[in-house]
Amino acid sequence: MANKLTPESNLRWESTRWVLPEHREMWLNRQEKAKRIRKPTLDEVTGVFLDLLKYIRQ
Repeated sequence: MANKLTPESNLRWESTRWVLPEHREMWLNRQEKAKRIRKPTLDEVTGVFLDLLKYIRQ
């Protein structure tokens, strides 16, 4: 990749950045999905323990 200060660099178009609406929407969806908190997966022992706690609290 050429340095931006070299003669073969196209400085006229260097600062132009285009984002298509569908790409922006896809990016926003990915950001929103990344923010969501995922429920942890429980192993069998933890599940039995939680069921026991529910039973005791009744």
